[in-house]
Amino acid sequence: MSGAGSSTRQTRLPYDLVICVLDDVFDYSESATHYGTIAACALVCRLWTLPSQRILFRVVELSSSPRQRHKTASFLQAITNAPRLGAYVRSISGIHVSNSSQLGIHHTRTSQFLTMLSFCPQLVELGLTIGQDKFLPNTLSRIAELPVRITHLSIASTFRVLAQLLTVWPCVRFLHLGDGLYGGTPPEHRPPFRLEGFSYHSDVAHSAIRWLLPPALAESGTSLLALDTSPRYLYQGSTADIFAAYAPHIRSLTVKSKLPAMEALTALEQLILHREPVEPFTLPGTIKHFGFEPYETIHGFESFLRITAALTSVPRLSIFTVNENVSQNDQSRLKEICERKNIQFRVATTIAIPRFMDRRL
Repeated sequence: MSGAGSSTRQTRLPYDLVICVLDDVFDYSESATHYGTIAACALVCRLWTLPSQRILFRVVELSSSPRQRHKTASFLQAITNAPRLGAYVRSISGIHVSNSSQLGIHHTRTSQFLTMLSFCPQLVELGLTIGQDKFLPNTLSRIAELPVRITHLSIASTFRVLAQLLTVWPCVRFLHLGDGLYGGTPPEHRPPFRLEGFSYHSDVAHSAIRWLLPPALAESGTSLLALDTSPRYLYQGSTADIFAAYAPHIRSLTVKSKLPAMEALTALEQLILHREPVEPFTLPGTIKHFGFEPYETIHGFESFLRITAALTSVPRLSIFTVNENVSQNDQSRLKEICERKNIQFRVATTIAIPRFMDRRL
């Protein structure tokens, strides 16, 4: 209200409420889509600047594409000019570390990589490609001195580099092996790391898998929290015995081709299928989250029947997810089944990449 004798009063939202509203606006599964929105929010007023910057810098996605080389330079400049921004960073991905040049790839030099991590003391998730056979002792010592505690590591490199990093970062709990050259023999000495989540989509040597997975799992009773791999690499041939040993301890499994023997998965709580099932299957009674998120559009009626049969057979199921490759008609029918059984029905808008960390942390 305005006029003679009246005063204008401005009401401020509580700071905690501003944080909640901005965090709710930003979708971490589609960060590129929402980046501009939050960047604009940072310019609205001083009250909004700090929480907006916390969100913008929490998850940093760089790129080795020459067209996006400015991302790395801009990020480095931002955290060196304003170190408090680096303290907001929890996750960095898309780094290609190499001191040599390669056509079509923008490299981050080792010195830049070390500088970047030195300004990010809260960093816990790291995704990178290492374009060299090994780190020199001096470089490895500098990596060990960095003020970071990496618990989630996604890497494409030689096995020698991976072993070096696990030596200086024994705190790694979740490991994803990207496409890369995992040659060489695992070292005789195994650092005291203990994986809770393991993901790989390339053919990895039997000896390497044995070296990476937690030792004496069956005797310790500790669960392997998550396993994400193409079954043809783990459930068949010389690695089938590994799955047999670990199956009773797996709580989360992502499957990209043929289903393994479900009866062996006695502790399984989450199962995500990325291929349509080729034969009927029964879910373990321990399942709480079942997801059918295929890579390709599904039209087969037989697949639908197999999914609905599995969906209706689990007493403890609380969440069922599909993606946009399941037809709208099938989504509607599956949603009706979920509503009758009081199961949460969700549609994932993107194909999830292997990622174990809650990005809202």
